[in-house]
Amino acid sequence: MKTLLARVSAVIGASFVACSSLLLTNVTAASAAAALNGGGSGFAGLEISQWQADVASPAHGGLQINFSSQSSGIGRQYFASNTWDFGASDIKYIVPAENQYLSQMQSGRCGGTTAAQCFVYVPVSAGGLGFMYNLSDSSGSRATDLKLTPAQVCQIFTGAISSWGQLAGSLNPWLSGSTQTITPVVRQDEAGESYVLSQYCIAEDPADWNTFVKFQDTAACTGGQDYTSIDAPYFAAGEPIPIWPSILEGCKSASVASGADGVANTVEDPSQGPGSITYDAAGYAEVRQFPNAYVENAAGDYTLPNAQSVTVALEYASPIGDGTFKLDFSESSGADPRAYNPSTYSYILAQTANFALSKGQTLSQFLCYAIGAGQGRAAQLLYAPLSTQVEDIGLTAIEKIPGAPPGSTCLAHAVSSAPPPLHKVTPVVTPGSPGGTSTGTGSTSGTSSSGTGSSGTSSGAGSTTGSQVAGSSGSHSSAGTSSSGGKQLGSGSTNASSSTGNGTSETTEANASAALAATHSPTNYDALWSILEGAGLCAVGVAFAGLKSRS
Repeated sequence: MKTLLARVSAVIGASFVACSSLLLTNVTAASAAAALNGGGSGFAGLEISQWQADVASPAHGGLQINFSSQSSGIGRQYFASNTWDFGASDIKYIVPAENQYLSQMQSGRCGGTTAAQCFVYVPVSAGGLGFMYNLSDSSGSRATDLKLTPAQVCQIFTGAISSWGQLAGSLNPWLSGSTQTITPVVRQDEAGESYVLSQYCIAEDPADWNTFVKFQDTAACTGGQDYTSIDAPYFAAGEPIPIWPSILEGCKSASVASGADGVANTVEDPSQGPGSITYDAAGYAEVRQFPNAYVENAAGDYTLPNAQSVTVALEYASPIGDGTFKLDFSESSGADPRAYNPSTYSYILAQTANFALSKGQTLSQFLCYAIGAGQGRAAQLLYAPLSTQVEDIGLTAIEKIPGAPPGSTCLAHAVSSAPPPLHKVTPVVTPGSPGGTSTGTGSTSGTSSSGTGSSGTSSGAGSTTGSQVAGSSGSHSSAGTSSSGGKQLGSGSTNASSSTGNGTSETTEANASAALAATHSPTNYDALWSILEGAGLCAVGVAFAGLKSRS
């Protein structure tokens, strides 16, 4: 009996050592990928946060991408200061206004290498700037049929139009007799959405824009201008700027909020929202079950911002040569009745020189997913999948990142299977400063709040996972269709998604995991105990299997 016990003990001991070594080796291999911190664009935030949740799955790379959705301005600033490993922006660095950022980047993260040789813009997201609104019709039901001309869009956000009744007529007969005040909700941070909207107004309604500029320059009530002194000369010269003035014509005050989530939450709010309208990525209205306005395009048709209409509009955008695009809201090469404007691209700012190989491998793997299989998410969140041409531009940029696979195999390295089941996400906003650090891991369920901070170190969840469809009953669906022909700078795929009821059926497992994680955060001791526990079970199984085979 003692001999048998000795044999059992010896075999279990040897098996324990072997299993421990195997488990530790696997843990080391799994954790070899460097975790990355990044953030910026709220416009692309829904899509980037979805990709972040996707690639966190071991089956899709097991990558730890901590993305903080704030604003394009923060993305460019924090990337330049080396606070984040990557940035996200709807626009490129504004030259010469942001030359100080490029200089900071060159002397800091680039190690003396010129900024042009140190980073690339990777186009990852295409979407329409939607106009989410909160109105009721004469029956008290939520209005969903608002139609706006480009001039009316610009007049609303400059203050030239201040009452919803002013928009009544053949297009909006249900607004006839309305005396309800329009409450424009604008971004108080440096937002790509504000920059693109100002570009749109300059192109589509220059008379009203020039009046707005003159008002800001001469009216006594604008002494506390909230756009920065750096932006002011460009604004006065009729150039687009990333901060929308909160004092509108007639000395009326716009409602202000930080972040894409912030303005959408304001419009949705039961007390602040009625009568309000904002500009945001179209998906932020979609996930809240609020409408976006129909906007007149160059062909005179009124369209909504969805995959097809954005695809068509961006067929008229022209690549500049650095990964970014020049937008053409007027579709000067030939108006298409299917197009929606304003539509735009968003970019990841990725370092190509003086960048750690391990980080480059993680970032390039994430970006390969983003421009590849991740585009299967686009239409479900009211973005447009990238076309082959834009994808090729992205591949060329990704190939320059240290540790990246060749462009010809990038998509193969991303994911060969279909994307995992969709969990609509609302990006988490993590406050911080160029002197601090913004981090976060995993996924949590629920709704996030938005805002920005000016100092300190912060941490938070990398994404908020779970259905954000409002309400406890009813149904909600979205669909996008594709177009073909033209330059195909947009896309040509069809996607659709739907969620019914209280929106929890798709996310039960994710919510349960998040709830469990919230009750206990794993430590190094937890990890070690799990390894030892697993090794022990493995050892017993191996030992007895060996004894059985010997007998």
